[in-house]
Amino acid sequence: MDTNDRSGVDQVMRYKIIPLIAEYFYDDWSKVQAVLGGTDDFVKGEPLGPPPGLDSTPGEDRFRWTVQGTFAEDAYDRLIAGRPNDGAE
Repeated sequence: MDTNDRSGVDQVMRYKIIPLIAEYFYDDWSKVQAVLGGTDDFVKGEPLGPPPGLDSTPGEDRFRWTVQGTFAEDAYDRLIAGRPNDGAE
């Protein structure tokens, strides 16, 4: 990974690992999130409403997925341990 500090690891995760996982799952970001621990620590999906002019959207719910701007201090520890971020430690 050619990095020696936390910010370098974050950059590798953000610009190399997450895009590679997204490509592997054909941009199915719900699967990307599942692989990254199933939490919002690395990627987050926000529900989208129906497009303008439509009362409802037929089919599956739609989400706007984003990579978090900063990762929680213990995000990697939780990912490795398989612990979700439930706010209680």
